[in-house]
Amino acid sequence: MRTLKLSSLILLLSPFFQTVQAQIVYRDLNPDPTLQMPAESLGKMPLYLDDDTSVDATLVYNNYPAFGFWNVAIRPTDTLNPKVEFLYNSNLPKSPVGDYYILPLDLNQNIGSTASYAFYYPQIGDSYNSNFRGMGDKYIGFRIKTGTSYNYGWMKIDFSGDASMTFVLKELAYQNTVNTPIKAGQKFGVGIRHMELEEKVFTFYPNPVKTTLHIRAEKELELNLIRIYAIDGHCVKQFDKPDLAMEFDLSDLTKGAYYIELIQGENTITRELFLKEE
Repeated sequence: MRTLKLSSLILLLSPFFQTVQAQIVYRDLNPDPTLQMPAESLGKMPLYLDDDTSVDATLVYNNYPAFGFWNVAIRPTDTLNPKVEFLYNSNLPKSPVGDYYILPLDLNQNIGSTASYAFYYPQIGDSYNSNFRGMGDKYIGFRIKTGTSYNYGWMKIDFSGDASMTFVLKELAYQNTVNTPIKAGQKFGVGIRHMELEEKVFTFYPNPVKTTLHIRAEKELELNLIRIYAIDGHCVKQFDKPDLAMEFDLSDLTKGAYYIELIQGENTITRELFLKEE
């Protein structure tokens, strides 16, 4: 029997769900990744926008109301070779403290090649232009570089507060087909059928688990992938064409809740499991 060790899993505190709709990869983040920005502080939060394990960009803030200054922006992981660019408002000049202002999008606004995109330090808002702050739920358009092509996507966010501020990332999605536009809030491709695997097909035990998780199938099925997701919604572990007779060694993990997703073609099943101390 094969044993795979999951030593790099990240603690997941509550449910996360992802669907793949042929062209659109959609994520409903639950709980919503949240960055609190207390007065007289600075900080950051990593952003994971696709299915690899790398940080795609970082949300950063400086909040010093006592000095009359604050700004919230997105910084690229690599300024010389940025992976992600963000749709900005071409009708506004650059911020005095950064790059262009990201354009707050409404539901169903188009995100594609005709828009303007910035990567260096695009602003969510600052003391010169509050931009997203106080607008309620809005969308941020982005594009992921794939060679010389792009995958277009969106994030649904809420940015609120005064002296102390809060940024909440609620949902995100991107086109899995390059150079294909997407609408803000669009979750599914047109005319694509989606089915979930029946949960009764698989048995996970024990749950809670101390060190080793077993997965059994009630019928013969070949899975394409098993994925593990973190609280911020990015994939931290992936197994290609896994053997259903395998054991998963979780002995290196601290106690807590995790989520595991099984994928067969366009079909998915997502289950929560708990790790307890020996």
